[in-house]
Amino acid sequence: MFDHLETLPRIGKRVITGITPSAISSRFRALRDKLGLRFRLHDLRLYTASIMHAHNVPDKYAMQRMGHSTPHMLRTVYQQLMDDKQEEVNATISNRLTDLFDPR
Repeated sequence: MFDHLETLPRIGKRVITGITPSAISSRFRALRDKLGLRFRLHDLRLYTASIMHAHNVPDKYAMQRMGHSTPHMLRTVYQQLMDDKQEEVNATISNRLTDLFDPR
């Protein structure tokens, strides 16, 4: 996916200069504050992982997108339960049990 990055000119280990992780975070905070929003940049990463999980994206693809080499971090830290997904799971289980034990 990132093979083309290997062909770009570098200064040290960086392909893009002048934009450090600190600068990105600072610019994000400034924009967030200007818009009157209240969340961290990391919260977007958490949300992305949770959405992928809720939409049944296989761990392999979610791990690749998140940059994880094992599913441990993905599963224990980023895949939070989402209320609507929990309700969907509860309804599915309830419906299955009702079908099994319904004396029709």
